[in-house]
Amino acid sequence: MLIKNFQANTIQDALDLVRREFGKEAVILKTDVVRNNGSRLFSVTAARDYDAKQVTTAKIIPAATATPAVSVPATSSMRLESALLDVVIPELLNGEVKQIFLSMRCHDVESRLALDICRQLQRLETANRESLAKIMTAIAPQSVGLPEGSSNIVFVGPCGSGKSSMLAKLATEFVFHRKQKVTLQTLDNFRPGAEEEITNLTEILELVVETNGHKSKPRPISHHLIDTTGLVLGDQSGRETLENELANIENRFTVLVLALTTGWTNIRHYIEFARPLGIDAIALTQLDATDSCGTVLNLAVGEYPPLLCLSDSRLPNAVIYDFDVNLCLNKLIGGESVE
Repeated sequence: MLIKNFQANTIQDALDLVRREFGKEAVILKTDVVRNNGSRLFSVTAARDYDAKQVTTAKIIPAATATPAVSVPATSSMRLESALLDVVIPELLNGEVKQIFLSMRCHDVESRLALDICRQLQRLETANRESLAKIMTAIAPQSVGLPEGSSNIVFVGPCGSGKSSMLAKLATEFVFHRKQKVTLQTLDNFRPGAEEEITNLTEILELVVETNGHKSKPRPISHHLIDTTGLVLGDQSGRETLENELANIENRFTVLVLALTTGWTNIRHYIEFARPLGIDAIALTQLDATDSCGTVLNLAVGEYPPLLCLSDSRLPNAVIYDFDVNLCLNKLIGGESVE
């Protein structure tokens, strides 16, 4: 049997989604109302006899904000486990803890991770924000640091994710804060202006040689930062070409740059697609454009390359952060308290 949760702005829209995908064979198991960052969604859990048809979580999104997504099938066991966990939650959790679980699930925290966190919280005497932060801190490792010794840092990822901007931000970190010199290069032969952008950035960073009217001692070249052509999910030929280019770069530290607005499902599949490139760390951009940190938590806890940093946006002057539990809590459950 295939079990799936459907969410929409109205109960009728949710039922229409059920009928559209499961047809007349659908059996309604449960209906509920969940909160999504202050707004209300109607949730319907339905079941039907399983076939090999690919399914994904369905939501009605306003046409103005809808974006096409690359569809990659998940395994049937993953879908079934996630659906079963969502159905049996009312029997496992209660009160405010259940609401926290529903909020996490609405923000794309994986079912088993959300359930593990909430069951730990429920075992405590007080289910407050401080307790939740301690649980999340214990299970989520800190961000990985930038390389200390000389290295070739390569930035890879999909088109428009912010690779070039992330290169600029980290180059600025090395030059202005660590007082180290960097060299820059681009392997992007497709995007107009890519070479000019690197040249301009190099000239800007060289300005720090002048300090209070006195020339500082020449700084040793510590890192060589390399931008690359955007890679499309599923483009095997493009990945092989990039893989061959990177194979010739020694002492390499490869950063996969992804935009949080892409959505957890596609981000997860892109990471698996990019693994042959030898990913050492992940940098996430557009934190200010999403109300969810579910993806951040999934990556911090799961068996994925470690997080390097998060950035407000794709703009070169945007702030970058290390992984921070309280920042995740603000976006996952909102407010200052879970009580």
